[in-house]
Amino acid sequence: MSQYEQLNRFVTAASVDVTRNGKYIGTMKSEKRQHLDSLGRPTFEPSTEVAIRSDMREDLYIVFAGAVEGTEEAVYRITINPLVWWVWYGGMVLAAGGLITLWPGAQGPTAASRRRAEPAGYVAQVGA
Repeated sequence: MSQYEQLNRFVTAASVDVTRNGKYIGTMKSEKRQHLDSLGRPTFEPSTEVAIRSDMREDLYIVFAGAVEGTEEAVYRITINPLVWWVWYGGMVLAAGGLITLWPGAQGPTAASRRRAEPAGYVAQVGA
């Protein structure tokens, strides 16, 4: 956990080393930001920067909830959402399919479309 000052804000950041099945994946960093006015006073409630890691299997969100008073211990909220990437991929496929169906066709009816418009079946004449 670290604390530092940036332009117009005071940042408390916490880093987490992430592993999957014992294999190191990377380090994720989440922050709490307290924005300051020109006199250095806090302006609003602190905002949170979420650490996000996405892959095809799952999305991992780590939210730094705060620190235990007087210690270097951090409190986190960790959420794992499986298969989120596939929802975005499905949306892209749906949009591409919509564009393909809306693509303008040939000008005027073709012979094939005129043949389809004629009724199929037998013709019978009823005579007197």
